[in-house]
Amino acid sequence: MSHIVSPTDIEEGRSEECHTSEDESIKIEDDAVELTLGPRGRNVVLDEFGSPKVVNDGVTIARAIELPDPMENAGVALIREVASKTNDSADEEQVASEIAILKSRGSASDARLAAAHEQMRSAEEDAAEWKWKYDIAVRETKAALEKAANVQERTNKETQLREDALREEFSSHLVVKEDEIKEKNRRIEYAEQCLTTLNLELKAAESKMQSYGTEISSLKLEIKVLVEKLETANAKAQSYDKEARILEQEKIHLEQRYQSEFERFAEVHEDGVNSPDLHVLSSKKGVFLVLHGASSLSEELIKASIQRGVTKFNVNTEVRKAYMNSLSNPKQDLVHVMASAKEAMKAVVAEKMRLFGSSGKA
Repeated sequence: MSHIVSPTDIEEGRSEECHTSEDESIKIEDDAVELTLGPRGRNVVLDEFGSPKVVNDGVTIARAIELPDPMENAGVALIREVASKTNDSADEEQVASEIAILKSRGSASDARLAAAHEQMRSAEEDAAEWKWKYDIAVRETKAALEKAANVQERTNKETQLREDALREEFSSHLVVKEDEIKEKNRRIEYAEQCLTTLNLELKAAESKMQSYGTEISSLKLEIKVLVEKLETANAKAQSYDKEARILEQEKIHLEQRYQSEFERFAEVHEDGVNSPDLHVLSSKKGVFLVLHGASSLSEELIKASIQRGVTKFNVNTEVRKAYMNSLSNPKQDLVHVMASAKEAMKAVVAEKMRLFGSSGKA
């Protein structure tokens, strides 16, 4: 992996290079000046404009030194500045002391530079450690991203498969539901048709009920009239029964009263004697029948009764027969009307049962 150089690294590199160049220039300057010091001092040839110049003055030598490297020349310029500030008449000891001061400064600079180098190495180690951690974090992040991408891809595939399955299932359910809806619609249409038919039948039944109601009302009126007639007939029958009982009692009383005459009449009849008493008896018998309400009986019945004997004549029975014959036609009419009413009621009940079922709703 390539290393990215920051501006701080560039500044630190330049500072380190400057310090190194200054130290080198100071050493060169020191060595050159030191050669001229003391009793063993040597002369130095300076290459200036014109002819070369031989000198043994340390200050002059310090002023004249120039180096090709700009960084090293900066250190020489520093010594030159110190030398320029030094009096030209100063002795060599003062120059040496100044150089010693410069050396001490250079040593201090070296110490600071070494500390800076140590800090730089520590910083580089920290940076390397952080870079290592960063690389680990980057690798872990990449792995996590790849894993997340794989999980996302797998999830997307599963989601797509599930969605396809749900769509297919929904489509099948939708087809089934559509078929059910069609079936329900057909049933609803059939139910509506049945309802329409039932409404028509109900209207017809209502009209029949109204006609049946009219017929029942007329039948009720007829029944009421016939019941009144029946009550009247029953009252008459009761009165006739009462009169018949009275006549029966009177007949018994008369039979007891005229028993002797009847016996005489029988004897005369057996002897074949035609006496005036027979006409008297016959006239009395006719009076008896007329007085007791038997005038409605036919003359032939009276004669036949007289011929077979008054004792054999049952007035109550004949009256009842005559009354029942007179009531036979109204009774038959009443029975016919009652039967018709029952048939009409049965028809109404059957129609209600057909329309409303066996629950009896009407």
